[in-house]
Amino acid sequence: MKTVTQNSQPNMILQNSSKEINKEMMTVIQDSQPNILLQMALIDILPNPILVKDQDLRYVLVNKAFEHLFSVSREILIGKLDT
Repeated sequence: MKTVTQNSQPNMILQNSSKEINKEMMTVIQDSQPNILLQMALIDILPNPILVKDQDLRYVLVNKAFEHLFSVSREILIGKLDT
């Protein structure tokens, strides 16, 4: 039987806390995924071209109308800069 020393207790607490935080994060991600998919579907059916860029001006999202207007695939654009 292994004896727990004082030095190992903080490590055990941190490991347990980390596991709990990871579990909570996964729950939040799983719960929000249907909302994200719904939002994407709604954005995609809009007739107007829509694009979203991050603070570094990289493409994060484009809808189907944007793809059609500029004859470009979102797979090519996402993560790219205008250059």
